[in-house]
Amino acid sequence: MNKQQLNTKLTLDALGVPAQTGSFDQRLMTQKSIYLARAAGHDCGYYFRWYLRGLYSPDLTRDVFSIVAELDSGMDESADWQLDSDSLQKLNGLRGLIPPYKSPDAA
Repeated sequence: MNKQQLNTKLTLDALGVPAQTGSFDQRLMTQKSIYLARAAGHDCGYYFRWYLRGLYSPDLTRDVFSIVAELDSGMDESADWQLDSDSLQKLNGLRGLIPPYKSPDAA
């Protein structure tokens, strides 16, 4: 993972949002979560533009697919890293606003 992908993975972890790409809803949750993190003051460095379902970053989509591929291969470079305390504080304040993701398979 590059530095931006590490930051993204750690940000998703801090928000309780799994890095998943299997469904449209999972990808949408990732997009909105990273955008909200930016709005809360923790910028992962992605440019967002308006799209059909709101703000969207093609670069974020590409990076999340790379993150998921790495995790699926059994590698997780993010395990050796952590966000700084200021970033964690910002994200913890945001975490309660993001509903937990529920898989469509879960009843």
